Amino acid sequence: MDVKIEKKKAFKVAGIKSDVTKSSNFPKVWDRLVEKVPREKFEEFGNGQIFGVG
Repeated sequence: MDVKIEKKKAFKVAGIKSDVTKSSNFPKVWDRLVEKVPREKFEEFGNGQIFGVG
């Protein structure tokens, strides 16, 4: 899994691209992401809310 963080003037987006065939596997994607990038790093973005897009 490759993690990429880009800073843009208007907004910041962080995430990963992963194939998830079952919705029950989706939480595991976030677990894998947090293993690579500490949650504190994501808390620097916006108002601290984290949203997932399936």
